[in-house]
Amino acid sequence: VGMKLPGIVTNITNFGAFVDIGVHQDGLVHLSQLSNRYISDPHEVVKVQQHVMVTVTEVDEKRSRIALSMKTDEKPALPKNKKNEPKKQAEPQTDMASKLAALASKFK
Repeated sequence: VGMKLPGIVTNITNFGAFVDIGVHQDGLVHLSQLSNRYISDPHEVVKVQQHVMVTVTEVDEKRSRIALSMKTDEKPALPKNKKNEPKKQAEPQTDMASKLAALASKFK
């Protein structure tokens, strides 16, 4: 969950788009997760075979479902007067291939 992955749109339905992210199960980008703005038809945003960047939002192994989002991380700019706050520790970067392999192993 939280991984950003490249994918290819494989199918479009009235409730969202299915995206191949390189595991045995395509993930679903629900209509509400296709864009930061409101859309009524997925065809407004994506088309079949389009290359997209998605974020894994949920993995349901029991139902073999992967929930994805295409929303961007648009955050308001932070005020510059934040000198007294402690700096966040950088999270260790794990290899993307190992993350993808771990996700793929859940759907074999």
